[in-house]
Amino acid sequence: MRTPEGTYRITHKNFKSKYNIALGISYPSRKDAYLARREKRIGQLTAMRILLSDFLCIRPPWNTPLGGFIMIHGEHPEKLSGDWTAGCIAVKNEDIEKIAEMVKRGQKVEILP
Repeated sequence: MRTPEGTYRITHKNFKSKYNIALGISYPSRKDAYLARREKRIGQLTAMRILLSDFLCIRPPWNTPLGGFIMIHGEHPEKLSGDWTAGCIAVKNEDIEKIAEMVKRGQKVEILP
């Protein structure tokens, strides 16, 4: 329920999202898997699945102890206020439309505090 920080990549674009457009982020990444494996928070199979998705630049497994399903997307259709994003990054609909036009799959995204 927290936005991850670090360098990730765009894994896919969803133009049919209920949040207008959604861009998948490669969380958990190779670095996240390495740290979690070292701390024994994930097993080897989970780490290998994350590493493979990173190598192929596809959506990583989102059902791991590390969480997942992190996206950059547009506004909530009901225009909710407060923090409703569950770790995602929400921007105005007109902004996600511009961003989606500019970015390509595999492009790096840096998420800062």
